[in-house]
Amino acid sequence: MLKPSLVVNAVITTLQTIQPFVAAMNGAQNIKAHSFVNGQVVPIMTDIYEMTSPSCLVVYEGTLGGNFDGMTMWKHHLTVYLKAPNQATVQAPLGYEDLVWLVVNGAVNGTQLNIRQISVIPEVTLVDTPTITRLTDETRTDFFKIDMVFPEIGDN
Repeated sequence: MLKPSLVVNAVITTLQTIQPFVAAMNGAQNIKAHSFVNGQVVPIMTDIYEMTSPSCLVVYEGTLGGNFDGMTMWKHHLTVYLKAPNQATVQAPLGYEDLVWLVVNGAVNGTQLNIRQISVIPEVTLVDTPTITRLTDETRTDFFKIDMVFPEIGDN
């Protein structure tokens, strides 16, 4: 099994190459990961609640069993959480619909390909079709999550 943090870091790096998305997030520093570090106990919901606007948080949700066809033994489940820019503080803010579109369709690394058409690292195949959901936090603020599953090639 591949170390999950490698997949998380690859997704963050890939998202940071989508220039319109980086601009919408007000810089690459606002595209980051939630870390499960012993002694740094911050629940995911707290991290989501405390996300600044705009920002993107990539979370490792777990590893699923693959179809065990001799090629895919593991699937890495990640979630990309998005908070849109506040129209009061940004000149031309993008709505959630456009932010989601940039994540799943934005050109990566200056190419014509998007995150669904590339392997973010050589050890994984193309991402399964993402699932997109709108959620609301305790303050009734909307945010979006994009569930992504990255099948691993073989048993790394």
